[in-house]
Amino acid sequence: MACILSLSTPHVLIQVTDRRLTWPDGQVFNDYTNKVTIFNGRMAVSYAGLSKVLGQKTDEWLAQTLANPTIRTLADAVHTLKDRATAAFRDWARPAEEKARHHLMFGAIAWARPPGRKSSRVFFCFVSNCHDEHGVLQAAARADFRVHHRILEPGDFHGFSNIGAALSIEERHRLKERTRRATTLDDLTAGLVEAVREVAARDGTVSKNVLAVTIPRAVVEREWRDVMLLAGPPLTLDALGSVYFPENSQAPIQYRPHFVYAGSGVSGAQAGPL
Repeated sequence: MACILSLSTPHVLIQVTDRRLTWPDGQVFNDYTNKVTIFNGRMAVSYAGLSKVLGQKTDEWLAQTLANPTIRTLADAVHTLKDRATAAFRDWARPAEEKARHHLMFGAIAWARPPGRKSSRVFFCFVSNCHDEHGVLQAAARADFRVHHRILEPGDFHGFSNIGAALSIEERHRLKERTRRATTLDDLTAGLVEAVREVAARDGTVSKNVLAVTIPRAVVEREWRDVMLLAGPPLTLDALGSVYFPENSQAPIQYRPHFVYAGSGVSGAQAGPL
């Protein structure tokens, strides 16, 4: 299961996740699957768990769901995702006891701006079929999906979320120390990537191939926003960012997240030698 880490600071949101898919017995199926979608230049959302929704790859299903042109707000996006996932799970032609074995969750971090306000607030959210009303992970999946969210108080920009494969207490402590020592956006991002790789070292369902995306607050709060997605490093606070960290640092192909905006999007973007 994917390890999704989201971190907020006063200046930027960062989300990182690994890229592995496994068979039910834990054997690796694919180590290069995209799990990240950026919605409207202000929210990053990744999935963990079930790799297909009604026969379609979950990342593609997620991007198409969020690319619906009727979705204009974060609330629209989150509740549409909940409703569409519930309907898909209901329509999945499998026995109830088999469905109960399949967890699926979507972890998101976003800049939310209340109506009439110029300043943004940090929004954490996950949509899941396997957490109870208190957000506690359950062994059996339900037939419906629920939304769990929190919005940080005005002026509070420091937050963290871990969805999917969980960090141990020791791994959380090490990440906290790396975050405390970080002096650049690249340092912060690399610290999160290292945390995912620590999980991968003990959990065969998590990969050391990691994709990171960054959403600077300054970009979201511009009156006329540039929604260009730049590839780093170095990452910048002047544009949305994406960096692929392959386990093999010499890997020639660089992968990008899905990007949906105002009813359209870019999917399956890669870069490499020409």
